[in-house]
Amino acid sequence: MRAVNTHIMKRSSTLFIIIGAATLVGIGVVVFLMRQSPFGQGRDANVGMNDPTALPVAGVPTSLQVPSGDVIQIGTSHGIIEVKNFYRNIVAYESEFLIVVRTADYEITYDTTRSSFYVAVLVSTGPALTRGEEALLGLLGVTQSDACKLDVAEGLAGSPGSGPLSFCPGDL
Repeated sequence: MRAVNTHIMKRSSTLFIIIGAATLVGIGVVVFLMRQSPFGQGRDANVGMNDPTALPVAGVPTSLQVPSGDVIQIGTSHGIIEVKNFYRNIVAYESEFLIVVRTADYEITYDTTRSSFYVAVLVSTGPALTRGEEALLGLLGVTQSDACKLDVAEGLAGSPGSGPLSFCPGDL
């Protein structure tokens, strides 16, 4: 009888050790995955997310590494476009969206997963749209031609419809 109890105890101990080890491995995997940055997986991995000199920005999660250079590159379907480092202008951070300009008339956001910009007009007047487009050109330091090569949409905030920048040809 004693031999049977010893055998059962050894099997229970072995099972306990296996379950404990599996639990620790599982926890390790979860911690590893949680520490991974969600950025750098999109089309513009060349934006500087892996830049060892990247700097944190106040009010922005530390998982978002801000490139430190004056110029960054954004990959587009038209090639790579060099722009001013707009990451330094982050006003707010909501999920994967960076709000880089916010005024009473318009807001400019950048979607880090899609490498795209959105100019949201907050008031329904024509000059607000023009001011938003001019602000985007100034923020990025690009010409209208280069801005048209970027993935940019604009429209009235909260409206389901949006379109390209007003100065971009439709067939680009």
